[in-house]
Amino acid sequence: MIDITTTTRVQNIIKSSSLPTVDGNLIADMIDGLTPVAERWLGRKLQKTAYTQQMDVRRGQSVFQLDAYPVETSPALALRNDLGRDFTGTAIDADNYYLDLERGTITFDKSYLVWGPGVLQAIWTGGMASSTTILVSSSAFEGIVLGADLQIAHVFQRRHEVGATSFAAEGGSIAAARSFGRLCEATIDLWTPYRRVGRRR
Repeated sequence: MIDITTTTRVQNIIKSSSLPTVDGNLIADMIDGLTPVAERWLGRKLQKTAYTQQMDVRRGQSVFQLDAYPVETSPALALRNDLGRDFTGTAIDADNYYLDLERGTITFDKSYLVWGPGVLQAIWTGGMASSTTILVSSSAFEGIVLGADLQIAHVFQRRHEVGATSFAAEGGSIAAARSFGRLCEATIDLWTPYRRVGRRR
């Protein structure tokens, strides 16, 4: 899993607020904690890599959502619909569905699927960036990175409040850094345009 931002970016925001010297190790731990939180909230993976996803198919369902997007065109998406769930047969012909590369949605409009739990398998390459360096320099996802910067700075500023004693600097516990609670409104506003279709606040 790649990180959603860098310690340098967060430190620069905190320093601009005239706060004391920032412990880089603490910020790094907070980034580690926020990254999976962000993926759950967004409903999508950050890292661009190869994925295999097994999905349920409801009776009459025609639209499916991949967990990582944008979707790469090479290698091409491979879909298999198998009631036995061994997925060794020929992939479904791409003429039978429409793949939205930017949104990661698959819409079947020329064929029907066998329905049941876990009977549709997708193998593809997708995600936002292959590394943190690429993610933070991408204009396409700058709102996600800035939202992460502001969220970590927000939590850091509250680290001495009751219940945040685990935010010790050197060698202390970091449990609280991995439990962010409510996202700040600025982060929500920045992340919302990137959120998976159908996800609720």
